[in-house]
Amino acid sequence: MSALSCIPCLFRFCALGALFELDNLRAGQFMLARPIVLGPLLGWFLGNAGQGALLGAAVEILNIESLPLGELVPLNGTVAVCAAVWVGQNADAPGFGLAGGLILGWLFAWAETFLRAAYSRFNAAFEEAWRRGRAVPAGAVLASAAAAHWAWCYLTLLFGVRGLEWIAVTLRPWRAMEGFETALAIVPVLGFAAFLSALRPRA
Repeated sequence: MSALSCIPCLFRFCALGALFELDNLRAGQFMLARPIVLGPLLGWFLGNAGQGALLGAAVEILNIESLPLGELVPLNGTVAVCAAVWVGQNADAPGFGLAGGLILGWLFAWAETFLRAAYSRFNAAFEEAWRRGRAVPAGAVLASAAAAHWAWCYLTLLFGVRGLEWIAVTLRPWRAMEGFETALAIVPVLGFAAFLSALRPRA
C-alpha cells in the first residue's frame, strides 16, 4: 500500500483493540487479549489472519516472562500487537510494526502506572465511604473506570498506530526497513530462548 489507510477503518480497528484491552484489566479476563489469541483475530479482521498470528506469537514470546507483580506494570501486549498487526498489514512492514508496537506497548504501560495511582485514590475514598455506611454505586464506579480505560487505550492506539504507519510509509524507500524484516525473521530463535529461560529452575 503506497498511502496511508482510510481513517474510518482505523477508527473501527482502534475501537476493537481497546475493547479487547478491557479483558486484560477491567472485565472478563478470558485471555482474549493475549497477543497469541488477539493477533490472529485482528489479522482476520484486516484480511490476513496468518500475518496476525505470526505477529501475535512474536509479541507473546518476547513478553513471556513479564508478569504484573506488585507495582510492576509490564509491556502492554494488547497495544503492542494491535500496532504491529495494523502497520504490518496496511504499511506492508510487519518487522517495523513489531518494533514500533513493542515501543508503543511499553509507553502505554508506563502511562498506566499513573492511571493506576489515580484509581487507587478513588478506591481509598470508596472504602472510607463504605466504612461510614454511605451507599456507593459500585456498578457505576466500575463502568466509569472501564470507560476511562477504554478511552485512554483507544486514543493511544489511534495516534500511536497512525504515527507508526506514517513512519513506515515514509521510510519504505530506505534500506533501514530491511533490517526490521530481518529482525522479525530471527524472532522465533529469540522466542525459543525466552521459552527455555522461563522453564529454568528458580532459586
